[in-house]
Amino acid sequence: MWLTGRFAPDTQEGFENVLVLDNVPIVDEGKRDKLVARLRSEFNKAGAPIDEENISMPWDDQAGTNKGSVASRVLTVHQLTADSSS
Repeated sequence: MWLTGRFAPDTQEGFENVLVLDNVPIVDEGKRDKLVARLRSEFNKAGAPIDEENISMPWDDQAGTNKGSVASRVLTVHQLTADSSS
């Protein structure tokens, strides 16, 4: 399972703020930044901003590409409300 480390769900929080996307385009290292920028842009438009450092993209070292899925820890509703009131 690749939801480990900083993406491992907190036993008190659960999975409520972990977003997993499957079937994202498979890209090589040269297009990774463009894919991340596009994902960030789409989620910002939807009101669920994500930071690049909060994105985990499993990588196939042998093929030199991502594996077609992404995980990100997104802000909780409470954090979004607090951020928008500042």
